[in-house]
Amino acid sequence: MFQAFLDESGHPEDSSVVTVAAVVSDEQGWHTFEEQWAHTLQQYEIATFHMTDYESRRGEFSQWGRHEKKARHCITALSSIFSETMRFACVYSVSMADWQAVMQGKFEDRRLEKVGPWLPLFLTCLESIYTTPLIPNDQHIACWFEENNLLKAPAREHFKEWVPAEGFQDRLQSLTFSQKAAHLGFQAADMLAYEGRKHHLNQYVQGLVRDERKLHKVLLRSDKVHERSFTAQSFLDYLSKEFPHLASA
Repeated sequence: MFQAFLDESGHPEDSSVVTVAAVVSDEQGWHTFEEQWAHTLQQYEIATFHMTDYESRRGEFSQWGRHEKKARHCITALSSIFSETMRFACVYSVSMADWQAVMQGKFEDRRLEKVGPWLPLFLTCLESIYTTPLIPNDQHIACWFEENNLLKAPAREHFKEWVPAEGFQDRLQSLTFSQKAAHLGFQAADMLAYEGRKHHLNQYVQGLVRDERKLHKVLLRSDKVHERSFTAQSFLDYLSKEFPHLASA
């Protein structure tokens, strides 16, 4: 049995970029990950690793200096654990400007409009998890998504309908929502989602004004990690393939 943990970064109402990431491993991989990740958190006296708190030095990181060696050593250790234990990971992003250029005014259901691009990015992750050759075809995959009250109901509905429609139900057998603190795998997904969103923001929305972030480079250096930054046209092409009723509305 493989397990996939998914998390989002950026909110459609107040972020210029929205991202969804997934991290996947088998039972042994998750056992090793949890043991090493928990040890590292204990070593640095952290209860729950949250990337936005780490970056902004708030919450558990409020006493850490911006350039303190401890902060650098901690993130280096966690990213190394990520790279060594994940069997597959993916991260997909779209800017809200590109999303609105394609989708604005096309939702009659206000609930779906609020979840914005989260839903198709979530389904793109599921499709990649199912189709990657890095996960054996005979393995079942349990999917976990970090608790999100806006996305929870529509994600469950689409999982129930879309997965069998695509023929993925033989392996993608469950979707469960849970709190980040309950499963350490969410913290790895959180790290990847944050870095994917920052990369899309810095390199595409703001136009290469900054060098690639070091952590992004570390997480993406493995061929086990797939990333895609959607443009308005590529996002429209994807919707036309997977959700033609939305693309043509």
